[in-house]
Order: sequence, then structure tokens, then C-alpha cells
Amino acid sequence: MPTKRTAGRSAASHRVREALIDAAAKILAEQGSGALTVRRMAEAAGTSTMAVYTHFGSMDVVIQEVLRTSTLNLYKVLQRAPRTDDPVADVSTLGRIYRGLALRRPYIFVAAANRGLLTAPDEAIAAEANPQPRGLTWTTLVDGVRRCIESGRFRDQDSELCAYVNWSTVHGFVSLELSSQTLDTKDPDLPFETALLSLAVGAGDTLERATASVAASKEDYASWDLLPTDDDVAT
Repeated sequence: MPTKRTAGRSAASHRVREALIDAAAKILAEQGSGALTVRRMAEAAGTSTMAVYTHFGSMDVVIQEVLRTSTLNLYKVLQRAPRTDDPVADVSTLGRIYRGLALRRPYIFVAAANRGLLTAPDEAIAAEANPQPRGLTWTTLVDGVRRCIESGRFRDQDSELCAYVNWSTVHGFVSLELSSQTLDTKDPDLPFETALLSLAVGAGDTLERATASVAASKEDYASWDLLPTDDDVAT
């Protein structure tokens, strides 16, 4: 049975590991893969270079862990989203969560989204370090879209194709937003709300019902504590 001392050491070790992942993601996003070194990573995390090797063994594993951790955390948050009797509102809420996490930790979003930075040269290492958490987040969105189709809100169509269009639109919007390429409007939320509405109508929903669902999603998102705190996750 673990003692208080061993439990404390384990918690401290976990915090160091998470700080290293966070530091690596920030360096990758802000300076590129060429800037990611053991020394810079350790300095940014406020620890020693030995800690990098102790926790990861190699930089290839570090890079894959950035992707694995960030996408797994996104999946955990998506799973906490409300599942209501309005599937269109629920899908809109998933988009809000994706955007909210990206704006909260932009450097993680950029690092995880850039597959070029996150491709390990050793595919065996990549497969072992990254058990496809991105597939989990994808499945969550596809399931949400499928509910919209089955309820008759979206027209009969390929749920994966519809989900892909949804994801690529939200992802593209967030990417532009993070690069400060935003539209100057009196209501700063108008562009994103319009995007969510357009996605629902484009998928087959009526303008009236889609408008109500997107509005309900906005209200639900504001009232739920969907985003993780810094104490919950490091990425």
C-alpha cells in the first residue's frame, strides 16, 4: 500500500512530466521542430535535462506524447459535453468546445494540428506512443452527426463526410482566428455563430430550427463548466 511519501513523489513526478509536455508543445508551436531540444524543453519546464530522458527516453517519444496527450484531453472534455434531446445543438456544442480549448491553449492546438511537426521517424515508436486518440475525438463528432441524421434534422447522407465538413470548417475558423485573421464586426461572436448556423443549414436543417439549436447550444455552453482547469490537465 503506497505511503503518503511515495504518493507525494508520484504526484510530483507526474507534474514534472506534464510540465515537460506542455513546454514541448509550446516550443513546437511557437518556434518549430528545429527549436525543440532537450535543454530548451527542460529550461522551459523548470527542471533538469535528465528529467526528459527519465520520463520519455527520446525526443521522438516526446513529440508523439504531445499529440497523444492533447488529443486525449480533447476527447475527455468532449465526453463531458451535454447530450440533450437536440442533436443539432449538441453538435454545435462540440464545435464550441474545440474552439474554446484552442483559444485557451493556442500553442497546443497549433502543435497538435501540424502533422508535419508531429511525425516521428520511427513508426514503431509512433504507434506505441500514440494509440490513435485522434480517432476517439473523430468518433465523437461522427456519432453526434449521425444522431442529427437519424432524427431527421439533417438530410440522409454519409455521416463521416458531413462530420468532416463540420470539423474542417470549425478547424479552419479557429486557425484563422489564432492567426489574427478575424473579421471586424460589432458582435465579435457573430462570425463563429454564423459558421455554426451555416453548417447546420447546409447539412439539411431548416433555418428556423437551426437558429434555435445554435442559440440553445450557446446558452448550454455558457452554463456548463466544459473546459478543464489547469489543475486537471497540462495540455
